[in-house]
Amino acid sequence: METPFYYSFSDFEINYKIDLENFKKTYKDATEIDFYKELIYTYGMFLNLDGETFNETISVNCIFEEYPEEYDISIKEYTDLMQEKLTIYCSMNGFYDYENAFPEHAEILDYWEECNIRQRKNRNIIIDGRHKYYREFFTSNRDSIYFNNTKYKNFQYSIKKIFNFVNDILRKIEPSNNITKEPEPTYQIETPEFDFSETDDKVKLIILEKLGIIDYIKSIQTKPETISHTAEILSSFTGINSNTLYTYLRPMICPERDDDDKNSPYKNTENIYKANNKITNFKIKKT
Repeated sequence: METPFYYSFSDFEINYKIDLENFKKTYKDATEIDFYKELIYTYGMFLNLDGETFNETISVNCIFEEYPEEYDISIKEYTDLMQEKLTIYCSMNGFYDYENAFPEHAEILDYWEECNIRQRKNRNIIIDGRHKYYREFFTSNRDSIYFNNTKYKNFQYSIKKIFNFVNDILRKIEPSNNITKEPEPTYQIETPEFDFSETDDKVKLIILEKLGIIDYIKSIQTKPETISHTAEILSSFTGINSNTLYTYLRPMICPERDDDDKNSPYKNTENIYKANNKITNFKIKKT
């Protein structure tokens, strides 16, 4: 059983209790918490890592030369990509020929899932788990698709309301949230000797690599070769824009490292000197 998906908060609010009962009937050993966690996962896909802002990009996999690469595209690029893929797919299957037109009652959007294959003229594949849900924002005539911005904008508001609504329920019913916590010990307040908050972004990346943090992040990624994902994770705690991070990281951690690349933090030897100097001030074991 696939839990119904809703594009408006009002529809969700009316139906979620019915969906819960159906979920428990289908999965006899599942609990109410399991149901709400599945909702958090599904609706959480549409939010950024902060759990607050809407993720307006779509993840794509493409083979550039001999290496596959994942990258994110905008909704406008996504619309253009899907138009191209649908057109190629329908043309390959003869739907544009007079005698082999679309089957009766069919339209171009009916091939939304089928067209998402690597094609000779289009080597991109949509790998985003949200792809199947985005069909709802498109309409079509015979051979063209159109994106409904108003419906999409309302959906952005709905997603955050649904996610927060379910999160609040989970906080109330999860056992871990009802355990009485021991009082936290008090500590003597210390004043840091150094302040590194003004460190240049490229110097930060060199420090993170030398400390092994970048390698660790890649080791826990499901697809460690995906540089854009590494950039997103680093962006969440460095405060550096993920697109900027991607341009810096690519020459550092691509299959063939290139420290002479103009975007590499290592291109400027002064960055290396500054990073080593700050690591020395950390007073830790040498890396």
